Amino acid sequence: MTLKESFRDSINRETVVDEAFCMKLYGFSLYDPQYFEEVKFICEALYDLLFEKYEGWCQKYDDKTRQTMLEVGAWYRKRLEEEQERKKVMSRNGQSRRERNRFAGFPEDW
Repeated sequence: MTLKESFRDSINRETVVDEAFCMKLYGFSLYDPQYFEEVKFICEALYDLLFEKYEGWCQKYDDKTRQTMLEVGAWYRKRLEEEQERKKVMSRNGQSRRERNRFAGFPEDW
């Protein structure tokens, strides 16, 4: 088990909620590379809490808190979809380039 996995297992719900509020406060604009992993981790944890592992647990929070968590979760879900689409396009572009090179007689990795 990696340190990140260990930390993920030990994270508590209140920490995720607090981080979600911080992210909303800063407008989800924490794109500074030094914070990327932390932001990504918090988003993943929040996503897990909201949509996968603990369905329904957030009902104990007030409407404002739930709305914030859902906004951050939706923001992260959108970023995940954008990243997956970007990877698909890059993969298709790479595959097309390899095919063109092969038909042109060039090495595949050229």
